[in-house]
Amino acid sequence: MASPMARIAADAQQLLSRLPQLLPSQLPLRRSPAQQPALRLPSYDLFGDLQQYALSSATVETLASIYKVGQRELQRSAQEQYFAACRKLAATDDGRDSDVVELYQQAALCRLTGDYDQAVLRLRERLLVEVQRAREQAASTSDAGRGNFSAEVVAVLEGA
Repeated sequence: MASPMARIAADAQQLLSRLPQLLPSQLPLRRSPAQQPALRLPSYDLFGDLQQYALSSATVETLASIYKVGQRELQRSAQEQYFAACRKLAATDDGRDSDVVELYQQAALCRLTGDYDQAVLRLRERLLVEVQRAREQAASTSDAGRGNFSAEVVAVLEGA
């Protein structure tokens, strides 16, 4: 009778000899992180909204520039969040669930695009509320009527 160690060794050898038959012939290739879908975020302008206030062209340009800077910051933040999420997903991808990883990437893409659109809309609304508030404040001053409205609007918005 063979010793227990000899039986274990023989069984292990038999299992190892059948291992190539049990494994798939070729494992699927791992997707590279470069294959993640791009996060394309739209850019909006504020010119049409600002023109309803009969502002000077310099004021409109300044306010539109402030809006663009805020929008670029929101785009940068959304891009960073998206690529961080894709890196985390790629780290969990063993090559067998690439369809699931793609679904999660698509879900992250939709979520971050929606969050970005809402944030840009809030930025637009806040900026226009500040313009309206500054207009009302300038109109309520009794000394010079409109006063230096452009400087007031820019000062209020840059402080926001």
